[in-house]
Amino acid sequence: MSLSRTQVNKWANACLALGNEVVDGDGFITVRGLLRRFDAQLILRPLLVEAMLCESTEAQSLTARATRWHLLVDSEKYPLTLAQVGSESIVAPLPARFRNTIAHELTHSLAFRAKEFGVDLAIPIRRGKGALKDVVDEVERRTEDLSPLLLAPDTAIDRCFPSTLKDLSIASLVQARQRLGVSRFVLIQRLNLMRHYGNARFIERACFSDVAVGVGAWTSEGHAVLKGNPIFAQFIGGEQPSFLHEMRRGRSLQATSLVAEESFIFNGGVVSSVGLETPFGTEKSKGGTTRPVQLSVETARRSGGSFFFLIRANGAS
Repeated sequence: MSLSRTQVNKWANACLALGNEVVDGDGFITVRGLLRRFDAQLILRPLLVEAMLCESTEAQSLTARATRWHLLVDSEKYPLTLAQVGSESIVAPLPARFRNTIAHELTHSLAFRAKEFGVDLAIPIRRGKGALKDVVDEVERRTEDLSPLLLAPDTAIDRCFPSTLKDLSIASLVQARQRLGVSRFVLIQRLNLMRHYGNARFIERACFSDVAVGVGAWTSEGHAVLKGNPIFAQFIGGEQPSFLHEMRRGRSLQATSLVAEESFIFNGGVVSSVGLETPFGTEKSKGGTTRPVQLSVETARRSGGSFFFLIRANGAS
């Protein structure tokens, strides 16, 4: 059996509530703040895996509550010191992947701490080969889906994308990613989660209307590829650029197929924003109409590097 909608909602709401408790005055979630709230001690040491979480068997202190959980992280993959973790701030964030690893493991721990956080994920396990694996895979998948809520709760999202922000831009996306200390992938995941969890009014803000945000990568040959996952898209009327439907089915898109303009960055130029006409449609009816859009991308070109791409309908800049 899989998790029920009620169980997933409780899990998500717990992540949001915990993140909102930990967020500092700058709207930033520090790793040390998360560890403290989860009563977890970070241990950096060589491991055969990226990270693992285990419950402590230490006796409770008579004067203070002892750390109940140990979060072990591979020091070879993340050559950090506890001093760096202790001094982390919005102006000196720890690496985004390390932060996501911490959030993932702590989100995972909620599945085993129902009395502390009120998230009861007890699942009746059916008999049969592979039944337990199915449950483990379900919990792991949900953990990956929900962990962005812990790093970017509503308080932080409100600061990054306030109601006064009328137009989403590459600059606002880059700034939000830096302020939250997350990867491009995690930020887009978090934008998609606005539809289901937290303040329902965020998704209605003007900056999230008639736009799509995705991630691209530069190949070793210097070509740009737009990835099909993740993508945040919300367009008035329900129709979207038809190529987004193709990308959502797991197809990466050669960026040069979108733009013929030689001065555009995908074609070796330096221009990072260009207008174009592209077919729009629904998943079932593609290419019903053609509309003007503005395609913008981050300008840094680096082999193996990632970048945001932004599509705004109606030729908005």
